[in-house]
Order: sequence, then structure tokens, then C-alpha cells
Amino acid sequence: MYEKANDSNLIVFQEVIAVEKIYDKSSDVYSFAMLCYQLLTNIEPFGDIEKLDQLKSKLKNKERPEFPVNFNSHLKEFIEKCWNDNSKKRPSFKKIIKTIGIKNFVML
Repeated sequence: MYEKANDSNLIVFQEVIAVEKIYDKSSDVYSFAMLCYQLLTNIEPFGDIEKLDQLKSKLKNKERPEFPVNFNSHLKEFIEKCWNDNSKKRPSFKKIIKTIGIKNFVML
């Protein structure tokens, strides 16, 4: 999630700001999902957004970045769990670390 200003991107990977959510550890999991998305797709999440109000609108409508057509289905499912609309359904970092630690996780 970005607010573009003066040709630079201010990374605001916090749904807390966009949807006025109370900060907790699940917000960090959401941020982690957005980082994973960007690292694994090489696409800025909501890179077409120019104003924070646009981002707020997308998040209030429960929108998420779209994955490339041929993106690894297991990684997609993992990221989607981490940015789940229901923060209580997001995995803990303990579970994330366990999942990532599985042999050949990226190859699944």
C-alpha cells in the first residue's frame, strides 16, 4: 500500500492506517503478506494508488492485489491466509515460521 508523493513511495503497509483498525500482531502478519506479495511477484501492492483515500476505499471494500495468472498456487494460498479479511483467521508468526520451514516450501 502506497501513498505516492513527489515521485517517491511512502510504504504504508498497515491496514491500521487505511481502515482505522486497532493495531495488533495480526496487522504485522498482514504487512508480512504484502511484503511477500511484492517480493514474489515483483509487483507493488496497490501500485496504481495515488492517494491514501483511494487505498482506504479499496481496503474498506476488502480488495487485495491480484496475482499474476501463473503464480504458484501454494504461495498464493499462503499469502491470502496472511492477509485474510478476518484478522483472527490469520496465522501467527509461529505458524508462519513453521510453514516456511517446511522443506521445499517455495516449490510446493
